[in-house]
Amino acid sequence: MQWFDLGVVFAASDGETFSAADIQRLILSGQNHTRLKNGKMAVINTGAVEELQEVLLDCAPQQNTAGYRINSQQAGFLEATLRQHADWKVQAPAAWRERAAKQSGEAKLECPPLGNLEPVLRPYQKQGVAWLHFLRANGFGGILADEMGLERRCKHWRFLGHCELPTPILNPPSSILI
Repeated sequence: MQWFDLGVVFAASDGETFSAADIQRLILSGQNHTRLKNGKMAVINTGAVEELQEVLLDCAPQQNTAGYRINSQQAGFLEATLRQHADWKVQAPAAWRERAAKQSGEAKLECPPLGNLEPVLRPYQKQGVAWLHFLRANGFGGILADEMGLERRCKHWRFLGHCELPTPILNPPSSILI
């Protein structure tokens, strides 16, 4: 999945809903309130609306009639932002929540099978391999670096074993490839 669709609906405490376009029209006309169908007044939290707009702009969405189409790489950022607002209700499929939790660092990353390296690598090294695998699976780029050059190359070699595309390996002349 390269993208996901996001719809935004604003609701009053009595359940009456407003589209993002309705709220935007009110704010642009200088109003921060509207009359509900039951005759009561609803005050719009313009700060929250502006914050949501900033978050959406950061995600660089494509707008469509149903809402927004957002690159799936933004799921973790969006989920982490929404989590900060307990009063914002979010409905999302379990698969999207799982992906977003991994991207935001909330979920444990699973290490792929390591074959002969399984008994050799330490737990933190396996975490590095799992992180590289996660980056690849989600279309992210990244570099895992530490002060131990051989250890880093070992992780990269193991990771490259899971890649389907040809990947050049650059290594210093003193290294031995096995």
